[in-house]
Amino acid sequence: MKCIHLREQTANIKQIGLSTITQGEYLCLLKMQSEAKQIEIYQTLFEKGLEGSILSDVCPIVPSNNWNACPYFLSRRNYEDS
Repeated sequence: MKCIHLREQTANIKQIGLSTITQGEYLCLLKMQSEAKQIEIYQTLFEKGLEGSILSDVCPIVPSNNWNACPYFLSRRNYEDS
């Protein structure tokens, strides 16, 4: 199950020498709409204990996979069915 507001992307991080690490990022499209929206979502999720101490566009729900804890969650499956 995933949220329609979730955007997955990968970033290649170069290290000293020739090696490169590929790291996945999970971004919240709602947070990316505006700075005011980002702060609103951060505060709501922080009060629920779901956000850390850094303000960012990253979705904090992905590591726990506890989508039902997020008040902004909208299932891709339910969205596509409607």
